[in-house]
Amino acid sequence: MTILWSGLTTGAIYALVACGYNLILVSSGVLNFAQGAIVMFGGFMGYVAVSNWGLPGPVAILFGIAIGFGVGLFNELLAIRPLHWATKGRQAEGHTELVTTVGYATVLIGVAGVLWGVNALRVEFPGANTTIEFLGGRLFPLQLAIIGSAVAVGVGLHFWATKTRWGLASLAVAEDRVAASARGINVTFLSLLSFAMAGALAGGVGVLTAPITFATTGLGNALALSGFVAIAIGGLGSQLGSTLGGFFIGLVAAFSARYIGASYQDIAIFVLLLLTLMFRPGGLGSSVKARSV
Repeated sequence: MTILWSGLTTGAIYALVACGYNLILVSSGVLNFAQGAIVMFGGFMGYVAVSNWGLPGPVAILFGIAIGFGVGLFNELLAIRPLHWATKGRQAEGHTELVTTVGYATVLIGVAGVLWGVNALRVEFPGANTTIEFLGGRLFPLQLAIIGSAVAVGVGLHFWATKTRWGLASLAVAEDRVAASARGINVTFLSLLSFAMAGALAGGVGVLTAPITFATTGLGNALALSGFVAIAIGGLGSQLGSTLGGFFIGLVAAFSARYIGASYQDIAIFVLLLLTLMFRPGGLGSSVKARSV
């Protein structure tokens, strides 16, 4: 059970990154590859707030959320907004935003490297560091908090996207920006809001998980890839499916490392991704619909 909890903790981190991906995807139709880098930047904010300033955990998380909110705003203004200006408000063709968001992620990683260096920095956990016995396994309270946060965020964003007016308006914008704008939806504001919310989520996640992942520049690309695999397995645009996908690949990685070898866990995840794309290309959270032609 201890291996199970370890896999669920890792999967919860992937799930939280995937939720940020989908939050932007359902609101603007953009796959934001800077999401992992913003989580990485939030980890350094945790290092500053906890290890340098000695702030309590909840205050440090709020600090990370605030910084992430601003970083998310600049993400949209610098990497996405110029594309909309160039295409006169239409969705950019050829997925140009993939290049610009990767560029923004590269800038964030470079800035973090200049400010704090490339070596991993330890972030002290401001709470209890003793393990607890839970459902037959041992884990730290922080692990339980991360798992619970992933479930709460995934369920909350699912209901936000499917039950609220803002969520339904965001789905309309992702489907067709021009048509949504013609119906009176402020597509510019929704796009900016989704990036800011995803950035705030990433900043808070970075601070929360930093005692486990450490603050390191190498985390940005790793989380970006893992979060993408989670939404590919769980389903693009499906918050519940992506949350389950994140947990699933975390478990696959943990048990592969335990019973096959640590060097094979990436191969196991890659095989899982291939099988999903072969037999369920839309992801586990997608629904197959018949189409008359």
